[in-house]
Parts: sequence; C-alpha cells; structure tokens
Amino acid sequence: HYVNQYGLLLVGAVKCVAASWVFGFEDAARGAGRRSAGIFAGGYFGSIAAGVVLAGLLFTRSRPDLPDNNLDGQKNLYFAVCIPVGLVLFSLTSIWAFAARERTGMSLREWCDVVLLTGTSRLRDMINTDGASRGNWRVHWVWDVLIKFIIPPLLTALAIVAAVADATNAECKSKCVVKGYSLYPVWLHVCGILLVSSVMACIGVLAVFPEWWEKVTGMEPEEIVTPSSRSVPSGEQIQSPDPTGVRKNRACVSQGFV
Repeated sequence: HYVNQYGLLLVGAVKCVAASWVFGFEDAARGAGRRSAGIFAGGYFGSIAAGVVLAGLLFTRSRPDLPDNNLDGQKNLYFAVCIPVGLVLFSLTSIWAFAARERTGMSLREWCDVVLLTGTSRLRDMINTDGASRGNWRVHWVWDVLIKFIIPPLLTALAIVAAVADATNAECKSKCVVKGYSLYPVWLHVCGILLVSSVMACIGVLAVFPEWWEKVTGMEPEEIVTPSSRSVPSGEQIQSPDPTGVRKNRACVSQGFV
C-alpha cells in the first residue's frame, strides 16, 4: 500500500521537479540572474508548502474521532481555502522574482522566455527534434505547463489526501477509535512510512550528489546519448552504439538525470 500509493505519487512528483526545475535552472540563472531564478523557484515550492501547512493547521481543528464528523466536507473546504492562498503567494513571489532580475532593462516577455518554462521547453525541444526525424507528432507547449506547474502539486495533494485518509481511518463501535489504514498496528505503519521515506531520501541524495552512486556501487551513472537524426527503416533493429563512441553528458547527470 505505501509503495504503490505514496511511492508512485511522490516519485512521479520528484521526476516532474527534476525535469522542470532542476534541469535548466542554470540556464534561467544565466538569463535572468541567479537571485531572480532562485526567488521564482523558491516561491513556487514555498507556496505549495504554505498550502500544505495551512491544510494541516485546519485539519488539527477537526475531530475525526467523532462518528458524525463530516470529514469529506472538511477536506473540500481545506482545498477551497489552501489553493487560492497558494496561488496568491506564488503570484507575489513571481512579481518579486521579476523585480529582482539582473538586467533591469529586461522586459516581462524576455524574463518569461528565460525563466518561466526553462527546463521543460529545452527537454521538449530535444523530444521534438528526435520525433521529427522519425515522423512522429510534436509535443505542445501545454506539456511544459502541466509538467512544471500543474502535476507536481496535484500529485502532492493526492499523497496528502491518501495520508489523511489513512490517518483518520477509524473503527466505530460505541466510540470511534482512529487506527490507521486497514486497522493495521502502529508498528506496521511505521515500517511502511520508513520504507517510502528511505526511497525518497535516496533519490534526493543522489540528485544532489550523483557522484555518490559511483562511490557506493562502483558503477558510473548511465550515459546520455544525444538523439540521432538518422531514421531507421521499418523492420530494422536498432543496434546499440559503440561504447567507445558514446559521449558522456556529465552536465545532465549532475543536474539529476541518470
């Protein structure tokens, strides 16, 4: 339950963050200044964290142990309050990030071009370049918006809702007693939480220190091969490239892509 639910949701959110915020951050920093790019990224994650904290504070005022408590209605109220608060905070920090740009003569459109979708647009260009050589359809810029701004908070919200549902699962007889997911004992819940937390911790550590993978396993991170423009005839198997001709892209590996 913990791996299939929390693990998949959180790993998906981390992958979206890696593809949209980690990958390409240096490009945004060079274009608008490291302070401006940092404020924009920090404002996004800070607004999500503020919404989560606000939801937690509202939840602590509820009474899930009472049989007649309308917890589902309270969850909807939490989202109705927290989502607008997060959007307002992100809007304010985005204005602050634009004001903190390195070149004061940079227009809003220029700033958006180098900061707003940096990372996902670069990755999308790579996908479209390779897809065009094979006659595939192109990925639209809406994909950038979904990956960078929409999907991470949605996956995080789903994980939080699942955690709240597990934490408030109660056995009601004469009085409701909260016992957690499927009424399993507390020690089993602790083991599940530690398992998922350890996976997320490993992902975070390897994203920041990719060289540790080589130190621990003795294996180098998987190399990234630039897509070739050569089209492959129908029915022909794609041969693995010569290992001696593979070009290592340490920059991408150091930014979290393995």
